[in-house]
Amino acid sequence: HADGINFHGFVQNALVDDSYIQNTGDDIYAVWGSHFDTKGIVFQNSVAVDAGRARQNHYGSCVAVYGAKEATFRNLTCFAPGQNTADCYDSKHNGETCNGCLGIIKESFDADYSHSVFTFSGNKFYDLKRTEANGRQIYDLTDPQSCDRPVVCNNEWHRGGLRIKVD
Repeated sequence: HADGINFHGFVQNALVDDSYIQNTGDDIYAVWGSHFDTKGIVFQNSVAVDAGRARQNHYGSCVAVYGAKEATFRNLTCFAPGQNTADCYDSKHNGETCNGCLGIIKESFDADYSHSVFTFSGNKFYDLKRTEANGRQIYDLTDPQSCDRPVVCNNEWHRGGLRIKVD
């Protein structure tokens, strides 16, 4: 029940490029920098499918940030199931941590965003089409349909200093 890739702690100048991650137990691309000087993190040209599937989508987002100074999320393609508003493990904000947004900014784990910049550029956020047969998930990633959920959710950090760039 883990993240796909999680840069945890004091990480600088790290790149994830051209990856495909599916069926995680939690978030797919995560930065857990807490209050450290975590910066120079780039996730790009990658695909994320069905965050949180291993926990029946009770938690998980394509991108999650738990504190950092600077990170870029560029040209990511996210296929997410419908937002779990009924029984998300983190029920704050109508369960947005359960695929409510492509990326989520969380205040937990001593996160400090007082001088932070996050860039979300060229990302695509699609509704996931899936069926189940014999206990296995079957995905259809053809002809994707954009979902109507936000690219980024930040409903927790209100102390200033955080800049989020979305294009």
